[in-house]
Amino acid sequence: MSDIKHHVSEVARETVLVYWGLAKIIIPVMVIVEILLRMGAVDILAGWMEPVMSIVGLPATLSIVLATNLFVGFYGAVAALVALLPGLDLTVADTSILAGIMLISHALPIEQSIVRKTRVGIVLPSIYRFLAGFLYGFILHIIFDTFSLLTDPVSIIWSFDGPVDNSIKTWILQSAQMLFWLFVILFGLIFSLKIMEITGITEKIVKTMAPMLKFLGIGPNAAPLVMVGTMLGLGFGGALIIREVEKDHLTPKSLFLSMYFMMLCHGLIEDSLLAITMGSHWVPAVLGRIGFSIVMALILRYIIFNISDEFFYKYLLKPQKKTTEEKA
Repeated sequence: MSDIKHHVSEVARETVLVYWGLAKIIIPVMVIVEILLRMGAVDILAGWMEPVMSIVGLPATLSIVLATNLFVGFYGAVAALVALLPGLDLTVADTSILAGIMLISHALPIEQSIVRKTRVGIVLPSIYRFLAGFLYGFILHIIFDTFSLLTDPVSIIWSFDGPVDNSIKTWILQSAQMLFWLFVILFGLIFSLKIMEITGITEKIVKTMAPMLKFLGIGPNAAPLVMVGTMLGLGFGGALIIREVEKDHLTPKSLFLSMYFMMLCHGLIEDSLLAITMGSHWVPAVLGRIGFSIVMALILRYIIFNISDEFFYKYLLKPQKKTTEEKA
């Protein structure tokens, strides 16, 4: 019993710390988006972005959500989405497409700074993630539209169920409810991760997926690190990869394929659960994303192993200054 209390207390402390850090990002986003809404700036942006958004079958107004997601991150994008909800009539297909794009292309300035330290650069990987996100959204749109899937109205846990009006009071109530649910969801996520760690579930998942990574051209030295990033986030996996890069334990192509796979498929637990709370169906958020990432990785594997080393080092990966005989 004392162990349970200790773990719950530990999770609560961590939740408060994480929540405070996120609140400092999310609250300004909420305020800025509300100001933009009242100024009509979102409508102007939607007009500019309508041709692009129509490709993935989403309302043009959601472009502000994707822009926030791209530069700020997932939580900030959810805050922007909540601000827009009163004027939108979304289906589960809409939120699944939106979440699919967000899961792959988010927080580029922060996450790509981690990627850059692994020698794969920053410009090309950023473009890759941006285009891959929209490609996945386009594929989901074609599937949902062709087979008329997920057409039910969406129910979003973060949303406010009160009267819809433009008063400051209503906006404050909406924002307060969103921030409350953010804390609840964060606690649940961190608690779930703790249970998975204690019971060894995370470790078992890592071992189970190691053979798949080998099939993708990711060597045994890199596979455990990639699985950490895949399950827990690019920050965790990237940090471990950076450490191995400094030790020069990874072959160049294994390093490249590892990072490009993690860029599309990372934070599989936390990010996927967040996507579901914002109305996405779990299949495109989890299985679809994994499948898409594997296909993209196989395409890259074929390309990387069929181009010259000269091209590879000149355009795709900076060569290591020192040499080693250790292989991943």
